[in-house]
Formats: sequence, C-alpha cells, structure tokens
Amino acid sequence: MSKKAPSSRPWRENIEVLTMSIVLALLLKAFIVEAYKIPTGSMQPTLMGLSGKVRVSDRILVDKFTLHLAGLDRFDVAVFKYPLDLSKNFVKRICGMPGELFKIEHGDLWRRDDDTQPWEIVRRDRVMRDIWKNLDLEDTTARLWTTTSGGSAWQINARNIQASGDGRVRYGIQDAPILDRYYHGYPDSLRKQLGQLHPRETNQRVGDLRLSGRLKVDPGCEEVVLEISEGSATYRFILPGPAGEGTARIRVESSEAGVEAREEAGSDFRLAAGSKVRFAVENLDDRLSLNINGKTLISTDVAPQAYPDSRIHLEQRGGTGDFTDLMVQRDIHYTSGTKNREYAIPEGHYLMLGDNTQDSSDSREWTLDGYALVEDGTEIKGNLRQTQNPYREGPVTWLEDVYGERHALSVEGTPRLGALPESVEPKEARHLPPEPAPYVPRDLITGRAIAVFWPVNPLKDLIRFKWIH
Repeated sequence: MSKKAPSSRPWRENIEVLTMSIVLALLLKAFIVEAYKIPTGSMQPTLMGLSGKVRVSDRILVDKFTLHLAGLDRFDVAVFKYPLDLSKNFVKRICGMPGELFKIEHGDLWRRDDDTQPWEIVRRDRVMRDIWKNLDLEDTTARLWTTTSGGSAWQINARNIQASGDGRVRYGIQDAPILDRYYHGYPDSLRKQLGQLHPRETNQRVGDLRLSGRLKVDPGCEEVVLEISEGSATYRFILPGPAGEGTARIRVESSEAGVEAREEAGSDFRLAAGSKVRFAVENLDDRLSLNINGKTLISTDVAPQAYPDSRIHLEQRGGTGDFTDLMVQRDIHYTSGTKNREYAIPEGHYLMLGDNTQDSSDSREWTLDGYALVEDGTEIKGNLRQTQNPYREGPVTWLEDVYGERHALSVEGTPRLGALPESVEPKEARHLPPEPAPYVPRDLITGRAIAVFWPVNPLKDLIRFKWIH
C-alpha cells in the first residue's frame, strides 16, 4: 500500500485554515453571538457597570440570531444602536411595545391599546427573579427587626427570630417608610464596597415589597400574621397555626373613610406543628400573593395607592415559632423622569428603560437638540447632553450630530464674543426647540442579552456567571 506523499505546499494549507477561521469568526460575530462589555450602571444590579467605588464591568453574551426568528418580547434585555448617537451601543430592558399607549405612574408601568380602554398594569412575572432587590446584606449581623408590642421573650438575631408567646415586630429600627436606595440589590461583595450613600440618592418612597423566609411552629401556635402596608392600605397574610381556626387568608384593610375591609381565603392550609415551611408574601404591581413551599395559595388584586409609604410587620399569637432566613426585598420603583409621563409608541418602535432608574440614560430623558442652517434650511440634530452637547467655544456653537459628525455653527441671537478659533468657519444657523426622542426603531436593535460570563473571581467573592432574565 502506498503512503500519501506529504503536501509540498504546507503554507497554502495554513493560509486556507487561517482564512476559514477568520471568516467563521466574523460570521459568528455578525450573525449569531457576540460579547459586550457593560460600561455604565444603568442596568444595575441586573448587569454591573463601572460605577463610583464599584469597579466591575460585566461581560455579556448577546444572541443576534433568534430575534430574527422569534421577534422581541416585553422585558427582553436588548442591545441596540443608540438612536441619538449611532456610534454607541446601549443595553436596556424593553418595556414599551409597538403601537401601544404607555405610562409610568406610582412607580409602576401601565399600558393600553387606545384612549377608549382603561389603563392596565404591566406584569413582569417572568423576569422578577432578576428584579427583586435585597434591602440588606445577606450575611448581615445587624439588628433588622424591632419589637413593637409584646415579645418580651422573643430573641432576635439578624434574619432569625425565635418567637415565644404573643408579640409583634417590624422591619427596621425606626418606624420609617422604605426608601428607594441606590445600593439595594447589589451582591454582598459589591455592596460592602459601595457603602450607603450615592450622589444620586433620593428619598423616594417605594410601594412594592416582598417578605420571605422559613417558619416552624409548635402545637400551641394559634396564628402567624405577615403584614405589608402601603399608603392607606394594610395587607395581612394570615397563617393559622395548629391551635388556631380557619385556613390561610389575606385580609385587606384601609384607613380611608368608607372603605370596608375584605378578606379572601385560599386553598385549605394551616401550619403543622414541627414542620418547617418556606413562605413568601408580596405586594407587587397591585397584586397580593401568598406562597407556601413554592405554591401560590392565594392571589388577589388591590387598588393602586397614590402615595407609596410601605412598611413590614410580623406577629404571632400563642405558642412558639422559629422564623429563619428572613429577607425583605423591593421592586424597581420606576421614576417618570422630567420629559414625559405618557407615551404613544409608534409601530415598529420600542421604549427602553434601565433597571437602575436613578442612574439610567433611557427613554424617559432622551432629547434631540437641533439647528436649521440659514443657507438652505437643512436641519442638524444631536443628542442633548447638558454642558457637553452642544457646547460653546467663544462665538462658535459646536454640535455633534447623531452620526458622530461635529458641526461649527454661528447661532442667531448668540453674542459674538471672542475671536473665532483658527481655521473654523461656522455656518449660520437658528436654534430649533429641543424635542423628546424616546423610541428605538426595530432596525436599530441588534441582539438580546442572554448571559453574564465574566468577571469570575472567587478570591474576591465575585462570581458573575448567570443567565439574564
């Protein structure tokens, strides 16, 4: 049997392999998947970007293929060309969909098809796993709960409470509403670096809360009540104990005159002595839910509260109970911005919001500044950024347009103080009124963020590998 002679031109084979590898890599990047680095904190804590003391930039994988097959869904995290500066890629969450009316009110998102329909709240069940924000460090040793009545024999240790006899505790040291703090939701390893204050810190009160944990009671326990209040309303999630009566239920009360209390019972349930259960109660987007061991026992809608002012209490009657791993979380409180509160989204366009609404350049604030050339009426428009674009240099107004081109303009009505910069010949122009530009056309959306794959640093307790929801 004769052996195949070695190639006399190995350099040609190497070039062919190298060329094919480059072509495949380019095709992969152009049409299927690409990696991006998150540069800002607008999607924190879902996606981390460089922010003050926290010097972390997530690397994400972006699916550029399936959106052409399956389209885009509300709350997808999308990568797109920034309409006001096409040289930049942005990453935001799709919140408003083509052709609908959309508004931000009471910290929540609302939609309707047209003016003849009532507003309906936009529900985010499929993405809440990424959105709920822890109010405190998971490994805290701080005192998080305070006795308000009874409970003289109760022992409170951070997230754990040993309750003996009748008593009531509240979350927080002071009887103060829960506020929209910048640092809520950060991973412990980063939260400790960030500290408690931020330049964009606000005193905005939040309404949507969640309380979860584990609970075990003895035979003498009559009742456990998990309570969330918002504005004038109080929501009491009642779990009967082994010595109590009835079944699990939610009681809705109000301090408003003329508003009667109502109660709704779920499937037959009572706490069993000695058996530990996982519980979660929440007030989310005007819907109350009681969940035991991963199963929703009761869910009921409530009226919106115009003034969010939320607190959490926990109480027990009779016997003893062990509450462990207690965690209080809050929802994103969407601020309406200064430009618009309501939006009529054109067909083929989307409205984008960041998960960190305190510090996000998103649809709420996007504005184009424009000038019309006196010579032929040509309009030049660019991203309006305070002190940055446009900006003055002596008698010249500089504007960078949406394509990244800089224009030197001599604007009507602007004092001509100072000499012209060397070799600059500004064009005569008149200023146009700034116009909101909150929408992203479909053809500017390039992909869907699917996973965070970096950074991974176990030595710094920083492992950012996760799927994006």
